[in-house]
Amino acid sequence: MDHNKFSKVAESLRKFQRAELKEFAKELGEKPVDTVYVDPLSNNAVLNTVLSGNTVFLFGRKGTGKSTIIARAQSEIRSRKRSLSVYLDVKSIN
Repeated sequence: MDHNKFSKVAESLRKFQRAELKEFAKELGEKPVDTVYVDPLSNNAVLNTVLSGNTVFLFGRKGTGKSTIIARAQSEIRSRKRSLSVYLDVKSIN
């Protein structure tokens, strides 16, 4: 990936509470999160754990990739077309 494109995407993720990469579809393709996602463990272990159907808690400091993992999991769920993916930001509900 082009270093300048990556810098733009990274800066965009820092500015928003919820990762939305739609503005980068031209540079990154239809599914930008699929293009930029890099699993922190080998063989997409984190993503596969989130998609396993078991209850999973993601925790970590701000900026460690929790929202990106969720966005990538949502992209995978949507591509299967047999499940519905819904994101609820509990801070905005309270």
